[in-house]
Amino acid sequence: MIGSALICKTLRNAGKREHPEHRDKFGHWAGLDDLYDDVDHWLTMYGFAAYSETYKRTLGLGDIKSFEAVYES
Repeated sequence: MIGSALICKTLRNAGKREHPEHRDKFGHWAGLDDLYDDVDHWLTMYGFAAYSETYKRTLGLGDIKSFEAVYES
């Protein structure tokens, strides 16, 4: 089983010029769902992203906690 630390490291080290959607798609592959609450707007797994968004190039604390919940339980 892939550990959350490895997944988070993979996402953090991905190319900086990628579209935010690439990390979102990897999150789906890893077992996470999209988030649609307004409070989740800044997270990578938020259901909408624009190409110009740069803040979703890094994982938010909520993204990391989600991976930990899936893979460390």
